[in-house]
Amino acid sequence: MNASLKSIIGDIDLTSYTYMEVLFDKGSGPGLADQTFQLKMYLKIAYELGLILILPKRNLSMKHNNGVSIPLIFSDYYDINSIKVSGNSVDVVTSIPDHQPDIGLEPCYDLTLQIDALVRPFPDLDLDYEVTIEPCTTHMKLAREFVDSNKISGCVHIRRTDRCQTGHVNHGISGSDWDIANRPKNIISMLDNTIAPGNIYIMTDMSSDDPIIEELRKQKKYNFMFLYDFPELIEIKNENNYKVYSIESCIMAITSYKKHKGNVVKFYLQNK
Repeated sequence: MNASLKSIIGDIDLTSYTYMEVLFDKGSGPGLADQTFQLKMYLKIAYELGLILILPKRNLSMKHNNGVSIPLIFSDYYDINSIKVSGNSVDVVTSIPDHQPDIGLEPCYDLTLQIDALVRPFPDLDLDYEVTIEPCTTHMKLAREFVDSNKISGCVHIRRTDRCQTGHVNHGISGSDWDIANRPKNIISMLDNTIAPGNIYIMTDMSSDDPIIEELRKQKKYNFMFLYDFPELIEIKNENNYKVYSIESCIMAITSYKKHKGNVVKFYLQNK
């Protein structure tokens, strides 16, 4: 165990532990992307300690789901049997097993290491592991069918709303610059300078009547497609916005030309 991790969990003998549970404050957590980022962080810790992670039980933020908070069930969005750390498959559980006949012990919490949730800014744990988690097969299948049927060659993520006020510390950008970076002028310039294809799906948190969408639709060089053009996606969004975001992320993964929100911001900062 490295020194950074030892400072968090203390000097503890792990030989009697099998599982690791993260203790979160009660209440709603952040959105799906943030919780996925944090999950990968805790998977690294569990891997370093040789423990099996108990998947966190938290709600997804209502801010990104039409004001409705819903429980996060990771298997609704990811194939939890696909999790790998540094190329090695790892097990996770959704709850503590009632018994462990293979070792003949009553686990309860005696075999579960509980750690407090880490808070931002997250500490540097010096854990150089790569964590990969594949999306759930249902969402990937829907995305492939969608891309093929609509002849989509590229995908661009335009995130506006809250980031236009707050900016993003990790990207080193203010809210006003984030706003400019995610306007049509910069988007089109980025596409023109990176040999973008003609048919592009736009991932976005903007409403259907946002002036930015209207301006993008008016230009003639690119055929932009939005969620609002497809009734089947609108239906999923109305049921669970996180589910449609997951499908859109699969669309991004499938297409050969892709620009994440970080790429959009980086292009603006390099060319403003």
